[in-house]
Amino acid sequence: MVGPHTTEIVYVADTDNRLLRAIHADGTITTVAGMVYGASPEEDAPARIADIGRPHALAVTAAGGLLLADPDSSRVRELTSDARVRTFTVAPAGPARPVGLTTTSDGTILVADPARHLLHRFPPPAPPARWSPRAHLGIE
Repeated sequence: MVGPHTTEIVYVADTDNRLLRAIHADGTITTVAGMVYGASPEEDAPARIADIGRPHALAVTAAGGLLLADPDSSRVRELTSDARVRTFTVAPAGPARPVGLTTTSDGTILVADPARHLLHRFPPPAPPARWSPRAHLGIE
């Protein structure tokens, strides 16, 4: 998945290691969010130490945010403009087992939930202050 506002970074959900990775145009790979061990379970934790679960899918919102689907915790998480991870939605109001994410041209977020045999629809989130993929990597 190519990140928002750039074609220089491809984001990858490293499911087994519980990480969100960035692959740069020069071939370097960096960790954007998550920790293999000892991640912070708190809500709104800094991205580099946040527990992002086992992300299976990623999507870029129309507002430029980055969403991660974690079916093991029944959550869709959002990487915010200030490099924090917050819960976008969680079961029972949201998907029981989110495994797929996409956005539509009007900004609607669609979440595939095979456990409930549903496709959940969420209105677009408010735009962040200024989402910068480089800010998460410390290279603003």
